Amino acid sequence: MTLRFSRCFAVLLLSLSISSAVLAQYGRTILDDVSLQRLGLEKKWSTQLPIGVTGAKLSSLSHTITADDMQTVYEVSYLGRSTMFSSRDLNPFGKPLGAEGAKAKAEQFVARLDQTKEEPKVTEHQVPKVLLLAQSTSGTLNALDGQTGRKLWTQLPGQPFHPSQKASADGKYVATINGLTLYVLHRENGELVWKRNLSSAPSAGAVIGEGHIYAPLMNGVIEIYDLTDSTKPVGRFQSFGQIFANPTITEATVTWPTNRGFVYAGNSFDDKFRYRIEATGEVIAPTTHLAPSLNFFATTSGYAYGIYQRDGRIEWRRSFGEPIVDSVPAIGDTAYIILQRGGMHAVDAYTGEERWYVPGVRQFLAASAEHVYVLDDRHRLLKLEQISGAVEAQLSVRDFDYFYSNYESDRIILGTKSGVLYVLQEQGKDFPMVHIPLKTDEEEAAQPEETDDKKPETPMEETKPASNDPFGGGDNPFGGSDPFGGGDAKDDADNSGGSDPFGGGSNPFGGGSNPFGGGDGGAMDNPFGN
Repeated sequence: MTLRFSRCFAVLLLSLSISSAVLAQYGRTILDDVSLQRLGLEKKWSTQLPIGVTGAKLSSLSHTITADDMQTVYEVSYLGRSTMFSSRDLNPFGKPLGAEGAKAKAEQFVARLDQTKEEPKVTEHQVPKVLLLAQSTSGTLNALDGQTGRKLWTQLPGQPFHPSQKASADGKYVATINGLTLYVLHRENGELVWKRNLSSAPSAGAVIGEGHIYAPLMNGVIEIYDLTDSTKPVGRFQSFGQIFANPTITEATVTWPTNRGFVYAGNSFDDKFRYRIEATGEVIAPTTHLAPSLNFFATTSGYAYGIYQRDGRIEWRRSFGEPIVDSVPAIGDTAYIILQRGGMHAVDAYTGEERWYVPGVRQFLAASAEHVYVLDDRHRLLKLEQISGAVEAQLSVRDFDYFYSNYESDRIILGTKSGVLYVLQEQGKDFPMVHIPLKTDEEEAAQPEETDDKKPETPMEETKPASNDPFGGGDNPFGGSDPFGGGDAKDDADNSGGSDPFGGGSNPFGGGSNPFGGGDGGAMDNPFGN
């Protein structure tokens, strides 16, 4: 009995040591269902990423939602249960049902139900494609289906352990930088489309616009490449200072900050420059976008800005008294400002007016229709009421050391640098709530040819920083009501300011009715003096 006990005890110790090693390898990251239920959450999926050789770590994560190949799902709710019929389900011949086939299946299912007990409810869901791109320090790039966690492909573009920048994607392609080389891959299988050497060292990840790729370099240049033809000449945007934040892409603009306190914007569909804003302080984090027209950024001197993305006009500017080094997520009609020392302000996205404040917040994680999820300085996941900011529940997540700020949907994404990844959702929310506008191919084809690519209505010189003026003046960027220094009418008795922008009264050249200085009926009736 003693020998048997000793053997059992030895096996137990061995099991515990193996379990400890496994837990250490995977970061001891276990989120049990009971703990999640206290927050009204459930696990959508989890996985261990193949991030490369021993010692490699998860370095970046990007989240892309597209309307390409949208999945149509019909949900039949009956007696507390839900049955799904998807356009991707297969018919008896092994082919997808399509939207019409899925609808027919749902109707057939409803017809077989006993509707005397309860009337079935049929809900149609349009489910977009979600792609997660996980980049590791070993150079390994993993692509996962964001809805299911299924691994789509793993590639090693470039050289192992060469510096890799954050990857980005659109509906067809993936762009990533390894070392000094830009790689473009097929989104579906990760195969190489083309690669090209950059002219200088990259400083952040490349982003994909409408037919172009924008790659930021350390010298302040954004190099522009044709997405489908790498042999075409390179375009470029030149900016003052160095670029350390990833550019932000929208339908109309690509925007990026520099370490000299400037925010630049160019078209996201060609190489035309739009405007430059001089901010009060350094802008460290990427800018953010709230469709259809607003961009946001914040500075190390404590200012947050809401600007009109088309011409850079400042909608609002507000000081929060402490450095801000994070992006400003804006969802719905609320923008969230997180202070470097901890604490989050929720403000009206269109006016900057305060709504509520929660102390101790370190990172924005996600937002749903009714709640905001954040990480606090005690390493807890907090569930906040969206209207008031009241803390409804909390959960310790000390075993996790990688958190993704999700501005695109309501999914909470967290994990470890060793490659463990969890995606959480609110209970019963099987389909993501998407915060960004999605357009199908049919909707894009129906758009007029000229939308936001027209010349900005407001001149670039009217872009106003600090005191709503990039040059530090008042309403007139040159310091007076006369842009050429003429001052107000009351300051100069003759021919000053007024309605004449050149300071000369009704005659823009300073004379009478004769624009060449001859006066009214003066000595020179001939305006050329001969």
